[in-house]
Amino acid sequence: MVNIVLFMVYKLSFPNVLSDSFVEEKQMK
Repeated sequence: MVNIVLFMVYKLSFPNVLSDSFVEEKQMK
């Protein structure tokens, strides 16, 4: 469920770098 929150925050914060951030998050985990 935390992924959903992070996704929303990232989308609202920087939708342009959403993909990059998501990939980094997945790689970190």
